[in-house]
Amino acid sequence: MRVARGLPALTNHRLTPRGWMLLVAPVLTGLMALTAAVLVALQPAPPAQRPPGPNTVTRVVDGDTVDVRMDGRIVRVRLAEIDAPESKQAWGATSKAVLTRLTLNKSVRIEGRGRDRYGRVIGRLYVGEVDVSAAMIQEGCAWAYRRYLTDPTMLALEQDARARKTGLWAQNAAQIVPPWDWRRGGEGPEAAPVAGFVDAGPAQATPAATGAFTCGAARTCGQMKSCEEATFHLRQCGLSRLDRDGDGIPCESLCRPGG
Repeated sequence: MRVARGLPALTNHRLTPRGWMLLVAPVLTGLMALTAAVLVALQPAPPAQRPPGPNTVTRVVDGDTVDVRMDGRIVRVRLAEIDAPESKQAWGATSKAVLTRLTLNKSVRIEGRGRDRYGRVIGRLYVGEVDVSAAMIQEGCAWAYRRYLTDPTMLALEQDARARKTGLWAQNAAQIVPPWDWRRGGEGPEAAPVAGFVDAGPAQATPAATGAFTCGAARTCGQMKSCEEATFHLRQCGLSRLDRDGDGIPCESLCRPGG
């Protein structure tokens, strides 16, 4: 009988201890190799390096200002195009609550426009496809910020919110005070409206509603072509330099030519 090299002959079906070792050794070696392979496969993979996280709003300061985590640091962002009621002003708390609902703990995209004198980033904020500045105006929680306005569609959104009496526009007239007037008018939450403010609702629509004039197109009385244009820039764009004597009438040479 032929016997494989290295294995003992099965004489009388009996094996010596050494024969058993020679027979079992290859099997044990194979089992050990298989066990080692299984153990390696079961070991958890090393954690993959996490990519940088998206810009996330971590805090809402008020109705037009948020803190955003960017590249591991906190950056304060002032929403462009809008001015929301101050915290102590009527509708201030509600405005903040709406901005919180729209942005807090959400990933955002920022289209920055530089920084203001307080070091805040000025920019448009987007949550997905939602323009947060536009949403705040549509929900009646902010004004179009006429003094720094670059997007005239914000005025149209404000006019629509006024007409629907959405949000702050449902308050009584004494409470509807633009934040820029409220800041000049006093520190208390019930600051009176500043004289000369015109509620440019649908019944009093200025050329802003028709698109005849655009904020920033002219900045001095010498650049104005009519009293209507000067009035638009004073009331809709906040160009207070046009009303030097504070009587609510801009560019006296145009609006009071015989005075």
